[in-house]
Amino acid sequence: MRLTVNTAVLAVLALLLGGCAPAETPTPGTVKPLATPTPPATRGEPAMIAGEAAVESVELAFLESFPLQMRATIRGNLPDACTSVGPIGQSLEGKVITVTVATVRPADTMCAQVLTPFEVSVPLEIGGLAAGDYTVAVNGVEETFTLAVDNVLPPVAGNATPGVMTAVPTIAPTQAEAGAGAGSMA
Repeated sequence: MRLTVNTAVLAVLALLLGGCAPAETPTPGTVKPLATPTPPATRGEPAMIAGEAAVESVELAFLESFPLQMRATIRGNLPDACTSVGPIGQSLEGKVITVTVATVRPADTMCAQVLTPFEVSVPLEIGGLAAGDYTVAVNGVEETFTLAVDNVLPPVAGNATPGVMTAVPTIAPTQAEAGAGAGSMA
């Protein structure tokens, strides 16, 4: 009986270890790359892998100003401990503001595969937009907002360009300067 158990254990171990062997025998001197990393930007910098951030939520907030300003607070998760938020792009097409949050990570680094939360706050370029409903799309997550009025500065009196001040301001003398001038006249 003991011989049968030992034989069964050895057979299971052989099957498990056999599953770890490569399916094909590699030719000596050849290396098959797993992925093609982006080349380094300059000599001495590591190659980086670019990606797109997994966005969970987008929160829009108007700032108290006119013309109105807006910030988008973007929250999500990065796929591992080595990945970081990369460049953030923004474009406007019609009534959709598209924000792209990229990620970067070193190509040749071993990383812990753990979700890493992130949060970034991005100023949205809404100056000059006409009144209406708009959509902000961030890596597939969408939020909407409404501008009740056109988001432009009214023209300044005497200026041809709205919102641009071209007149030189008049500076009134301080009381000390006004008093000094009055005393010298007597």
